[in-house]
Amino acid sequence: MKRAICILFIILSAPGLIKSQSEKKYEDIKIDVFLSKSIVQNTKLHNVLFLNDIALTDNRNLYLASNNCFYRIGFGLFDEHIIKGKKITTFCSVGNNIFFADKKTLYIIDSNGKESVYVTLPQTPQKIWAGSSTIYWLTKQKNNTYKLYGLLINTKKNIEIWSSKRPVLDVAEFSGTITLLSDNKLYIIDINQKKQLELPLKQELLGKASNIAADNANGSIFISSATGTYMISQKKITKICKDSGLLCYDNDGLIIFTPNDKSLIRLRNEIIYTPEKSKGVIIEILD
Repeated sequence: MKRAICILFIILSAPGLIKSQSEKKYEDIKIDVFLSKSIVQNTKLHNVLFLNDIALTDNRNLYLASNNCFYRIGFGLFDEHIIKGKKITTFCSVGNNIFFADKKTLYIIDSNGKESVYVTLPQTPQKIWAGSSTIYWLTKQKNNTYKLYGLLINTKKNIEIWSSKRPVLDVAEFSGTITLLSDNKLYIIDINQKKQLELPLKQELLGKASNIAADNANGSIFISSATGTYMISQKKITKICKDSGLLCYDNDGLIIFTPNDKSLIRLRNEIIYTPEKSKGVIIEILD
């Protein structure tokens, strides 16, 4: 916990320590392409209005959704799970189960495709996110205050985690903490120790941030922003791609989904974690 916070604080609060190097072109990146314009044009997906959500199950099934259908995506392939009589407003995955909200009702689709009511929440969530054993959900109060709750999967109990006048844009579990992204800060919350750290995001460096993802195995946080996708790791920040979008991490690399362009790609680990070979480091913290 202390080590992760120290690294992030150095990176995000000390722009005077930053130097620029040669920028990598997008064409130079080796990627896995799940969806692209040419792939989508040859399927009925070109008429689909995707939600701003993405889910990855433990068995590595990748899901996108419209407001009435889930799409399990492979390399240029997909299959459907149509939702009847309900509307998908936001969704996530925990383990191999998919959860989605329709107003206050949270539904579950198990690994066999069986759909059922999971729980009725006390308020309608604006967004839900997945943790390892928790579903995080955000709601806006009448006094324009945003509150983040955690729904414990085992007990179905809700606990209040965070409250602010600024909304949460994204949530990720990282190194035993809950990392929240707002429009101008990262909040790192350690519930067990009852500690919270606020880390400012320098928009002159990153632009306006929108999404985060965590690679807990390698101790990295990825940030998607108006200027591209960045990785924070080992006391440096690296721009790994000029494109940005919704992020999630699997064992092979970082997945980036852009709903408007219907682009779904994966930057593989051998590219992300070997910047000296791919000339990927454009911003580095000086020793």
